[in-house]
Amino acid sequence: MGLPFDRPCIFCMGKYVKLRLGEEHKNSEVTGLIISEIGTNKIELRKSVIFHCERCGNVQSFLETIPNV
Repeated sequence: MGLPFDRPCIFCMGKYVKLRLGEEHKNSEVTGLIISEIGTNKIELRKSVIFHCERCGNVQSFLETIPNV
């Protein structure tokens, strides 16, 4: 069993690849997840990596760490 982005797209069976921003950001990846506790100003940041299907464009985000909320 592989990671979700190692499997075919659930809509078209295409391949997932990391979302890229273009040449000016060629050494970067799109990441981010902000977790906020309702009713407070407390927030936590966690890294997620965003992938998209080369064929249909379906976008999926996968956490690299488990949040501690």
